[in-house]
Formats: sequence, structure tokens, C-alpha cells
Amino acid sequence: MKMIVRNQAEWDAIPADFDGEIEIWLEHGLSIVLDDGNAKKHAWVMACESSQVIACGSSHVVACHLSQVRAYGFSQVTAYGSSRVVAYDSSQVKAYDSSKVRAYDSSQVRAYDSSQVMAYGSSKVRAYGSSQVMACESSQVIACGSSQVMAYGSSKVMAKANCQVLRLSDKARIKVSGNARIVRPPTTPQEYAEYYDLPISDGKITLYKAVTSDMGAFYDHGATRYNVGETKTHDCDPSPLVGCGIGLHVAHKDLAIKFGFQCAEGDSFKLLECSVPLDKLVVPKYGDGKVRCSELT
Repeated sequence: MKMIVRNQAEWDAIPADFDGEIEIWLEHGLSIVLDDGNAKKHAWVMACESSQVIACGSSHVVACHLSQVRAYGFSQVTAYGSSRVVAYDSSQVKAYDSSKVRAYDSSQVRAYDSSQVMAYGSSKVRAYGSSQVMACESSQVIACGSSQVMAYGSSKVMAKANCQVLRLSDKARIKVSGNARIVRPPTTPQEYAEYYDLPISDGKITLYKAVTSDMGAFYDHGATRYNVGETKTHDCDPSPLVGCGIGLHVAHKDLAIKFGFQCAEGDSFKLLECSVPLDKLVVPKYGDGKVRCSELT
């Protein structure tokens, strides 16, 4: 027997001993809470389309399509499609396809296919296929297949097969076997150029900067202006241990475009191609691709 639920009242009205299939279809903006007080312990619950579900206690949920689930307590979630899950406490998640998971506390995640996981606290992740994991704080990751892991904080990573682990912290504990490898981000201008395949000519590197449609800097709401062909100088923090310090911020093209879209928030922006002297460039030790300089043209 299958029942379709479209709001909280319909869920609450289902008998606790119901052992059939329950599909949750919610209109945009609505959400539903599954907890120990109204859990259907024998039911198979599926969140469909764009439904938003908060799973508490010992709830079991299957999330499909674009559905969103927040899992607490000892709840269990299986995510498919482009569904999104945020897991807390001791909840357990299995993520498939291109689903995205944020894991906190002592939650456990198994990630398959092209799923993406961000792990915090003491959460544990097993990554398979071509899944991607960002390991933060004291999280633990076992990566197989061709998974990619970014290791921050004091995370612990064990990588096998053809996995790649990007070390982004001195405290991260990483162990690899098979064809797995550890990659360290560039720390010098020359390494940065090689890492992102950027051209160097006459001691200068070509980088990019996103600005507003009227050529203003995003960070100071357009107070700093740029003109094509102009050489601009600025004080610059020389320490590579400082991630985001004083200076003229630039990046490789993909990151600059991404930054432009994020800052413009739907409005138009311009992308400047900049020539930066290598001896004026600072590459943060564990940066995300953004660098800074004291001079650019």
C-alpha cells in the first residue's frame, strides 16, 4: 500500500504501525518533520521532487530528485539524484548520483558516484566512485575508486586505488596506498603557473580579476577603480602564511569568473586580464587559487 503526503497534518494522521510506502510531495516552501513522536517505524518514506524533510529520532528517508533533508538523532537517509542532505548527531547517509551531503557531529556517510560531501566535527566518510569529499576539523575519510579529497584541519584520510588527496593543512593525517597520491598546492609563483597552466613571459604571469560592470572593485563597493592599460600598485602582505591579506587580489581565469558570478549576484561584471610581475606576487601556502600582488597592469 502506498500513501502520498503533501503536508505535516497528513503525515501525522498516518497510523504509527503503517508498514507500506509513503511518498512525500510538498509544494515549494513547505517542509515536514519526522520524529519519534510521529515516526512510522515500518514505513518506507520517499521524499520526492523539491520536498524538504526534517528527519529526527530513528526516521528512515529516501531522498530523490531535488529534495532536501535534515537528519538528526539516529535517522537514516539514502540520497539520489541532485538531492541535498545535512546530517547531524549519529545520523547515517548513503549518497548516490550527484547528491550533496554536509556531515556534522558523529554522523556517517557513504558516498558513491559523483556525490559531494563536506565533513565536519568527528564525522566519518567512505567515498567511492568519483565522489568528492572536503574533510574538515577531526573528520575521518576512507577514499576508494577515483575519489578526490581535500584535507583540512586535523582530518584523517586513508586513500586507496586512484584517489587524489589535496593537503590543505599541516595537521591533516594522510595515508595513501595503491595508485593514490597526495597533492600539495603551489607555494611559489612558478609553481602556481605550472599548477594552473598559466603563461609566463618576460618575468610576468597572466592572471585575471573580476570587477563590477563599471570597472570597480567588489570588495570596497567600487571605491577602487581600474582602467585598461593602467599600472596599479598597492601595499601587499608578503607572508604566504596569510591566506587573505592586504594586496591586489587576482586568480586564474576559472576562479576569477566564479568569483565574479558570486559577487555580481545576477548583475553583469567584467573580467580583466592582468600582467603581474612574478617578484610582486604572493601565493598563500594553503590557498584556494586566489593570490595577491603589489603591482599589476
